[in-house]
Amino acid sequence: MILDILRLGDIMNQTKRIQIMRHYLLTYLNILIRAYLMTYLFTHACLMPVYVQGHSMEPQIADGTIGFANVAARHLFGIHRYDIVLIQREDGEIWIKRVIGLPHDRIEVRQHILYINGIAQMEEYVNQASAMTDFAPIEVGENEIFVMGDNRDESYDSRRVGSIALQDVIGKDLYPLPMLSLGE
Repeated sequence: MILDILRLGDIMNQTKRIQIMRHYLLTYLNILIRAYLMTYLFTHACLMPVYVQGHSMEPQIADGTIGFANVAARHLFGIHRYDIVLIQREDGEIWIKRVIGLPHDRIEVRQHILYINGIAQMEEYVNQASAMTDFAPIEVGENEIFVMGDNRDESYDSRRVGSIALQDVIGKDLYPLPMLSLGE
């Protein structure tokens, strides 16, 4: 009889232990799922981590720069001339470029000077060592933007692929983290 009581106690203790373990496991799993969802929402709706590869935005943004792009600002504040934007290309590549032309703008380069709607632009942010190649006027389409890299000699941009659809802009502005950047 005493053995039956002890066995019953062991079975109850074992059942209690299983319930406690299940409770901790479910709590831990719940925390992991919530952390994943919060991280996913944060990086897709607020700030997106960015690692810059290439020299097309120098001197403003160096190769190896690590930072965050503002995903929400594109929708909240819109896209303006001279904004730095992140563009999702069809091949999955992400570009970081500067907005030069807005819908219905006329963009051209004559004698190495950028003209927007016939007005010469003074571009302090451009790598001064690079000289732009002249190109004939281009009309930016509806719901499109014209983008260029600040290092015009090293940039593959709208001068080669044409205007970019506004829907392809996934973020704007880049907030670098200098202590984490891998650039020179």
